[in-house]
Amino acid sequence: MVSPERVPGRGDYEHRDAAPRGVVYAAVAFVVTLSLFGVVAVVLDGLLEPDRPAPPPITGRLERGGPPLNVEPEDTLADARRRHRARLEGTAWVDRDAGIARIPIDTALRLTAERGWQEPPPDAPPTVQTPVPQERVPLKDRPEEEPPQ
Repeated sequence: MVSPERVPGRGDYEHRDAAPRGVVYAAVAFVVTLSLFGVVAVVLDGLLEPDRPAPPPITGRLERGGPPLNVEPEDTLADARRRHRARLEGTAWVDRDAGIARIPIDTALRLTAERGWQEPPPDAPPTVQTPVPQERVPLKDRPEEEPPQ
């Protein structure tokens, strides 16, 4: 049976408290440290950034850099799409003297299917193409290139 003097959950407490002297020392050390940081901050602020007068106010009109803002971007986008579509679907001379014209893609595909692929004339300027490598050589086995002189 449990004695009436010690009932579990009632009256049990820590019989040994923290020493008040240690708590006071810790509080004083905290305040002194905080004060030292404040003094160091004020001294460094005075040394690093001397007081200087504010810059004079800007007068006149400020010019904005870059392109102007577009008030109605939907109209501009619609115009750009309309121009793009007209260029893709329209016809025009690229070089009238050489007989080179721009035609719609559908028409070009239909004409190519009807007539077949035609080789360019021998006096036509060559087209620039990137050569396709014939075999793959690992990077470690490739010869080092001489630097340009």
